[in-house]
This record gives sequence, structure tokens and C-alpha cells, in this order.
Amino acid sequence: MASSDGITATAIAFRAPPFCSQDPSLWFSLLDCSFKASKNTSCLTKFNHAVTQLPFDVLPQVSAVISTAATADKPYEEMKTAVPKSLQSSVATHLRELLSMEELDDEKPSQLLHRMKQLLDTTSHHQHLQQVFTRLRD
Repeated sequence: MASSDGITATAIAFRAPPFCSQDPSLWFSLLDCSFKASKNTSCLTKFNHAVTQLPFDVLPQVSAVISTAATADKPYEEMKTAVPKSLQSSVATHLRELLSMEELDDEKPSQLLHRMKQLLDTTSHHQHLQQVFTRLRD
């Protein structure tokens, strides 16, 4: 598309990958690739695109991060660092709550671990559960 002053502008469609709550750092890496492909270099535009790609079930967990990042000098970079940390701590908190509600009764610890893994939605959370569960033995 040529403008009146002879400068040609090329519009490249931006396509964001679906958000991956199991590995938000990987999602941000994929998002960066999408930004490069669409020649998007504006930190504010990247931030706005990233926020609009977050699923509604994740937004409450990262709302403070979004608010803080929006006023930062580099909002996208701030968000890119803070969202994975926020989600990781949310998973750890959820696991601690899950552990506090469960009782061994006559079960072996390995049986409890197996039952709790079934309650979790993803295998990446299983690793967090394993870490929290291992600390309980100490």
C-alpha cells in the first residue's frame, strides 16, 4: 500500500499462539517469535497483544501483574518476567491447599501422591506436586 508521499507500508497479520498456562515462559518465547514475524517492535503494542491473549481463568491470578506492568517503562518485558512467576506461585499455593485438605488415613504416601496427581489437570503441575510432597517428608 503506497501513501501520498511515496512510502510503502506493509501490513503483516499478527497471530498469537494460544496461551499455555502449564509453561507461560514457553508461551512468551513463542509470542516473541510471532512479534518478530509480524515485525512488531513496540513494547506497548506487545504488552497490549499479550494481555488480550490471556484466558479469562488466568486473568485473576495475574491482574496485579498487569496493572503494575501497564505503568512500567517496558510493560511487555515486565509482564513477560512477572506472569510466569505469578502463575508458578499460584500453582504452589494451590498444591499446598490441596495437601492440607488431604489426609493419609490408612493410605501409603505414594497412594496419596497418586490420588493427588489425578486431581491435577496437567503433568507440569505434577512436578510441583512432587516437589511439595518431597518437602513434607523432611
